[in-house]
Amino acid sequence: TPLFITSPDPAGGGSDIGEFSMHPRLTRFGIDYTGPRIPKLGDARLSGKLETDFENGGSESRQIIRIRHAYLKLDWNAVSILAGQTWDVVSPLFPTVNNDTLQWNAGNVGDRRPQFRAAYEPKAGRGKFSLIGGVGLTGAIDAVDLDNNGFRDGEESQLPNFQARVGYSYPIGKDLSAS
Repeated sequence: TPLFITSPDPAGGGSDIGEFSMHPRLTRFGIDYTGPRIPKLGDARLSGKLETDFENGGSESRQIIRIRHAYLKLDWNAVSILAGQTWDVVSPLFPTVNNDTLQWNAGNVGDRRPQFRAAYEPKAGRGKFSLIGGVGLTGAIDAVDLDNNGFRDGEESQLPNFQARVGYSYPIGKDLSAS
């Protein structure tokens, strides 16, 4: 995973020799599930996802074999609820194909965490309005134990992580939208 680009200027310690790296740790295995509508739940559609990879780590969302996503979702047209581990509500957009870096050092604060979320996403003309709120595990990403008592500070706080996002998406071309 390239995290930085060295300068080609020899005065800056660089050279004009290229680099290429590739490894199997980011190989993903997963299952996407789309079930039937459930009449007893207001004709909701059940779906889900289980996705793993082999990236090294050591926190709640960074184990080996790492569970990237593991959730179930009930969807009623413009309303949905989701329970499980997936991306944070506050950072739904990723700038790269290999999204392991996520531009964390450029202000992106989101990651994957265990959570429960509700969404209202009605169509608005040609576009789509989005109101999403979620409650998740605090400290799932960093596993910090600042007082060294053997308990992760986020879980010991007894407070969940609250997130919300309001958005609007509008199509601007074939397979393109502005959000």
